[in-house]
Amino acid sequence: MKNYLILSVILILFTIACKKDDNEVLLEPNAGKDQVTVPFELVTLDGTATKGPEGYSIEWIYEGSVPEAEINFQNENTLSPDFTPPVNGTYFFTLKISSGGNSASDQVKIETSGAIVLGGTIDENLELKNVEPDPSKSDYIITSDLIVPSDKLMSVMEDGIVIEVMENTGIVIQEGGMLSNYNVSYDEGYNTVFKSSTSWKGILIDGGTITLQDARIENAGDSNFENHTEAAALVLAANSTIAKDFSNNVFVNSSAIDFLVEGAVTINGYFTDNTLSYTVPIKVPFNFITYIDGDNTYPVDYDYIFLKVNEAVIENHPEYEIFKLYGEKYYLDGTLHLAESIYITLGTHVLMKEGAGIVIFDGSLVVQDWIGEGQVIFEGISSANWIGLASTDEGSFNLKSSLINNAGYGLFNTGLFQSEQPASIYQDNNKIFRFMNCELKNSGGYGIYYTGETGDYIYTLENNTFENTALPAIRTTVRAMGYTLKSEHGNTFIMNVTTAAVLIEEDNQFYDVQGTWPALGGSSYYLVNTDLLRETDVPFKLDPGVILKFAADKSFIWEYNFNDIFAFRAMGTSENPIIFDSESENEKWGGMKLSGHFEMAHCQIKNAGSILLPDAPVAGNVFIALNAQSSSYPFLKFQDNVVNGSEGYGAIINDYVTPPSDPSNPDNNNVFSNNNLGDYYFINK
Repeated sequence: MKNYLILSVILILFTIACKKDDNEVLLEPNAGKDQVTVPFELVTLDGTATKGPEGYSIEWIYEGSVPEAEINFQNENTLSPDFTPPVNGTYFFTLKISSGGNSASDQVKIETSGAIVLGGTIDENLELKNVEPDPSKSDYIITSDLIVPSDKLMSVMEDGIVIEVMENTGIVIQEGGMLSNYNVSYDEGYNTVFKSSTSWKGILIDGGTITLQDARIENAGDSNFENHTEAAALVLAANSTIAKDFSNNVFVNSSAIDFLVEGAVTINGYFTDNTLSYTVPIKVPFNFITYIDGDNTYPVDYDYIFLKVNEAVIENHPEYEIFKLYGEKYYLDGTLHLAESIYITLGTHVLMKEGAGIVIFDGSLVVQDWIGEGQVIFEGISSANWIGLASTDEGSFNLKSSLINNAGYGLFNTGLFQSEQPASIYQDNNKIFRFMNCELKNSGGYGIYYTGETGDYIYTLENNTFENTALPAIRTTVRAMGYTLKSEHGNTFIMNVTTAAVLIEEDNQFYDVQGTWPALGGSSYYLVNTDLLRETDVPFKLDPGVILKFAADKSFIWEYNFNDIFAFRAMGTSENPIIFDSESENEKWGGMKLSGHFEMAHCQIKNAGSILLPDAPVAGNVFIALNAQSSSYPFLKFQDNVVNGSEGYGAIINDYVTPPSDPSNPDNNNVFSNNNLGDYYFINK
């Protein structure tokens, strides 16, 4: 009986315990399935399959390398919280539920990988952040033209962002839009890479604004943008803006021009410290060179920087005083008219379009021979013939250590300037002209042509080589010749034997012959295509070795002046005689009249007598026409000279001649021969 009672109690207790378990709900958390997503895509966690007793508490616990504050974790006390992964990686979330002192948990994994896909026209500002920790992988992929419209900004917010662009796709910044990778805190750009596994169109700033520094642009320029005729890695259309320096950018393997400016743009800074890759790395309007400094790096074998010239305007720059060319190769595709100075450093190579030239209206073309190495070269592209350089109005030249090749073909006739003669250098004013340590070769016309403008004259021609000019190397006037060449000028003339080194012609108004004319070296000669006259009391000297050839019927007339103090001096040497001759063997020149003070020795006076000299009764090579006053000059001399080939007499001698100045005096050792009418003609003797 006692055992029966004990068994009954146990059975009753077991029954009660069983009824209690039947009413209890277990804790069964379910954090949902693992997910795969991309950065910046909203992720919702799914804990809705969780089971537990009524009133259980919910808590999500985040685990990951990205700080929770950066993932925007929301609603973490619900079964459906959400977050936004800012970078690629693995994000772990643990769902913990609790009830009556008991708890249970479950974990879910969210894998974020891959680049963010972009394309089309953005409707809100686009901020680009570094979503891929692996620097070899892309943060963003542009699959169709990405267009930034007015009032929208595409901005790079962090270093190391990689933007991949698909083939035949590009980035377009429309008017009012902006592309920037500028780091305001450090006043530099965020390191940014634009790349493609094949190639892509590039970046078009179509009236918008760009600030780009410390960027790398790879494999761009494969095709042109719609309504734009040329392809380039970066295109700035007209009315676009560069908000700050375009600097420290690297172009790699561009399929076309690296940097193309199509029209007038605004730049608040410089194009500097960039590395270029294409054979024509830059193509810009000429006046954009103001912003391109000398610190950019170009490919070893690049062709040139393309400078687009507007032949209808005279270029100037209201914001800057000068243009500069920094030791690189430049191509000008038309005749450039300049109203600003242009400074050129050594090593610069200027290539000209066939039939084009450069005209300086104001300012100066200056070669800075203290910066750089080598010569400055001006020549036609692919050995093309071009017009040359010209100065007019207030323009001037300061050319040093330069080569001017294949110019002098054709005349300037642009509507803004016309020239009258072909020349490598055409000077149509009387402003400063310096040409030093230069080479001028293969001119199709003159080397240097000075038109003879009146006014002050500042001319320096020293240590140059003139070679193979079709016309004389230098054309100048009687007035200017006395200032053009110094006695120790150091110039070398390598001329065809029938081409004069220096052509002298008349001025726009009369000027006395004066100054000192130096020897030109070897057989190089002056061609005198005007009468050389002296009427006022000015001196004139010919250095030993001077060769003067006169055009037909032209003469040298040295008249006495009432206040005569100065003399004509032609004192050659036996090794370096001074020669007066005719230009052509078939045409004589007029000869020389000497009525003022003169000293002549070791001169050769040939092939004159084609006309009557003033006051001469007959024709002759030399007319000694002294008077009572001029014959009193104590240094009169006519000695050791050769007089031959006269159409008339060798010498015409009046009765005021003094023994030292008498050509017929045997003591003076003059030699006469082959004079048509005789050696001497005496007046009043």
